[in-house]
Order: sequence, then structure tokens, then C-alpha cells
Amino acid sequence: MKNKVLIIDDEEVICEVAQEMLELIDVEAFIAMNKKEAMSCFQENQHEIALAILDYNLPDTNGVDILNELFKINKDFIPILATGMYVKSDIPKYQAMGFQEVIDKPYGLNVLKDIKSKYLKE
Repeated sequence: MKNKVLIIDDEEVICEVAQEMLELIDVEAFIAMNKKEAMSCFQENQHEIALAILDYNLPDTNGVDILNELFKINKDFIPILATGMYVKSDIPKYQAMGFQEVIDKPYGLNVLKDIKSKYLKE
């Protein structure tokens, strides 16, 4: 059953805290801190991953490029962009790229609860 989340972020503390918050709401998460890890994790676990939260700025690439690569493997997941650097008027541009929505970084437990209720099956 597809009910796990892939967190792609180069900041270790964000990955760890997000994973812990997701565990509090009974959601399992995989963590990837760069493009190589993201691609490998998604390739191996694509049939379990229902949703991916992608950081926009990564040292070796960006969330848009990773999303395009993930879509080549499997388009059957919900992509969410996490960034602290956007304006509301940019949201349609990101949605046109394939992101379901954009969330502010750092995000908290309430944001993850909302995402769970909107997109993840019990």
C-alpha cells in the first residue's frame, strides 16, 4: 500500500525532525539528502511512496530537476515543494511544473497533519 513519504532535503536536522513529526502522526518516511539518494530510494521504494516533499535548493541540483527525474520512473505520487523562498504568485508556476502544492520551510507538525489528511490513505 502506498502510504509512505519521501523527504528530500540537504539539511539533516530538517530531515530528522520531519521524519520524527511524521512518525508522531503514524506516517513512515524515507530520507534522501541529495539527488543520488533520492533517485535510489525512490527507485527501490516507488510502490510504497505516496508523497514526496522536495526541498527547492539542494547543493547538487534543485527540487524541480529531481521531480522531473522521479516522474521518469513513476508519476504515481504526490509531489510537494518545500521552500522558504517564494511568493504566493509563484505557486501556479510550481503547480504547472507538477507540484501539488508549495509549503513554507521550515514546516511544522500542523502542516504535515494537513498533508496527511489531504493526500494519504489511512
